[in-house]
Amino acid sequence: MTKNFKHRGIHTKETYTVEEAAGVVGSCARTIRNWVWSGDLPVVSQNRPILILGADLKAAVIIKKKPRTRLQDLTDFFCMTCKEARPGRDGTISCEASEGSPSVAYARCSICDGRCSRRLSASQLDELRRVLSRNTSNTPAP
Repeated sequence: MTKNFKHRGIHTKETYTVEEAAGVVGSCARTIRNWVWSGDLPVVSQNRPILILGADLKAAVIIKKKPRTRLQDLTDFFCMTCKEARPGRDGTISCEASEGSPSVAYARCSICDGRCSRRLSASQLDELRRVLSRNTSNTPAP
């Protein structure tokens, strides 16, 4: 399910039918109808054909667009279950270095215990190893 709707081709001073709006936005007509029925997208009138103002369509698409997930911290990973940036659970982080391509680090999600991963450059991989060794050396022995 994509949330990469296009808003740049929408003319704010035009009106669109549901099918035209779907074509401009890059979604199916069912998605536009769902937005109308849920109240997320106002319409000119409920009479057929349903007409949508371009300005309203553009505003709804901008609100609906999902922002890209940014991994802020070096120990943040993208959780495949949560579909969010999450910190890796302690003791579950592992790295796979490869020649000529980005390295990949894996971990378990600290929230749902799902699989997490992230790509790392060589310098980021070295930094992550330093952070992990620092964290394990600060852990008190049982």
